[in-house]
Amino acid sequence: MKSPYRQFPRLGLPFLFALLALTQSLAASPPGQSASSGSRLTLPSLFASGMVLQRDHPIMLWGEAAGTGADTVTASLNGHRAQGQVRDGSWSLTLPALPAGGPYALDISCGEASQKLTDIYIGDVWVLAGQSNMSFSLRGATDLSLLDSLSGHGVIRAFQQDMAGSDTPLSDPVKGAWVTERGSNTSFWSAIGYAFARAVQVHTGVPIGLIHTAIPGTSISSWVPNDTFEHSPVFAPWRKQWQAILDNPEHEQARYEAVCAAWEKEAAAAAAKGKPAPPQSLTMRFGPRGPENPRRPCAFFNARVAPFTRLAIAGIIYYQGENEATPAFTSYYADALRSMITEWRQCWHASVPFVLIQLSGFGKEDAQATWPLIREAQSEVADSVPDVLLIPSIDLGDPADIHPTRKVALGLRAGELTLGRFYSYPGAPSAVPQATSATLDGDDIVIAFKHVSGSLGAANSPARYFEIQQQNGSWIPAKKVLVQGDKVRLSGSASAKPKAVRYLWVNWPADNADLLFDGDLPVPPFQIEIGR
Repeated sequence: MKSPYRQFPRLGLPFLFALLALTQSLAASPPGQSASSGSRLTLPSLFASGMVLQRDHPIMLWGEAAGTGADTVTASLNGHRAQGQVRDGSWSLTLPALPAGGPYALDISCGEASQKLTDIYIGDVWVLAGQSNMSFSLRGATDLSLLDSLSGHGVIRAFQQDMAGSDTPLSDPVKGAWVTERGSNTSFWSAIGYAFARAVQVHTGVPIGLIHTAIPGTSISSWVPNDTFEHSPVFAPWRKQWQAILDNPEHEQARYEAVCAAWEKEAAAAAAKGKPAPPQSLTMRFGPRGPENPRRPCAFFNARVAPFTRLAIAGIIYYQGENEATPAFTSYYADALRSMITEWRQCWHASVPFVLIQLSGFGKEDAQATWPLIREAQSEVADSVPDVLLIPSIDLGDPADIHPTRKVALGLRAGELTLGRFYSYPGAPSAVPQATSATLDGDDIVIAFKHVSGSLGAANSPARYFEIQQQNGSWIPAKKVLVQGDKVRLSGSASAKPKAVRYLWVNWPADNADLLFDGDLPVPPFQIEIGR
């Protein structure tokens, strides 16, 4: 009878001694360290074989060195060479900008210590930031077939890191590693990020690096520097909430235990039916809210954003705001988002492009409308802050699931708009339609739009989603809506001296056929005063 265990060939003593020696050598000598001399030359994990570095920008490298017998670090990449001095055990140097290309090898040395990194590409590096809808993986997307029609699939790499937080800014991501497209690796990548990369790559042909930073269930307060959270008036509401959490640890512990108890009950019921236990929530993994929870204020900026701020990037894709869609935060979110973008750009010392994904549709149509207020804040920031691109997604939502599954369509939309706005690609849209004015014309209200590439239209009538504000502040539905090229006329709606008009002011629209589109791009929700 054959053994059920896999059979291995016999190994002679010389081989075993050699293997033992190699194991001891590796254990005693991390990468960049010599076992014989104790010399050390290290780099952060973001610099590794398989990485993608930003094209057309000087390439900054940094790390630590000790016991090498030298005080100069030398690096060479694709025929270019640079040096940096070791000071107090740390070093940095800058290689010249390179065009897109690869694969290349990077050689770094300092005295007796050296490292060689391979399979390096130069292209565009995008940071993926926000909460769960950004981290939503390809394996959960239901529209993967949209990728089948795309050509020009080149090198795409992803940098993954541990879900750790930190009270101080880190220089090295926690357990970070570059991952290539092999086997089922991509099934765990951000669906939006991967589809975005594919869309951009079709027309640019350059390698794409995706740095995953997003964490589910995070507040915007997790993504700002310590000084901003502690002292900026903008974040006063978030500081108030955090202080209440710190003042009531018993309440937070009870809340956590209730979540665990509910899961244990569900797991027991599943086991009784011979089914696997449901997945544990991040609340269970992270523990009670408090100073030890990774989702505490500033912790993810420090651990998952700060390590990359010395690295040149193409831009940032940000999808967040669900956590702030409550009466306590909606009126403050625009200023908080504006502040966060400013702080990140100051950390990068550059006005890096921000691709801002607007909240998708979710919840009952007639529920308390808090999500429109977050969408309004996102629109306001995109309209007032330079190089911020709004990506509407209300048409790709789900009334019953806060994590809608048509993520590939959203990533492709973001990629297409980014091509037009930040890559100046001919024929690609550079912005979504935006209402610029509402004026009276007899008994009608005429709304004008900019950034309309063709003609506005709807499969059905969008009348149900246009509302007019009366003098007493109440809102009533528009009587009749006429779409006229880049204008919309609300016919017979001005008799009561209206104050303002708004469109799509709901958590979730019941039917996309009633929405206003410019080609494939939906008109984002808006609210605008009526000029006289």
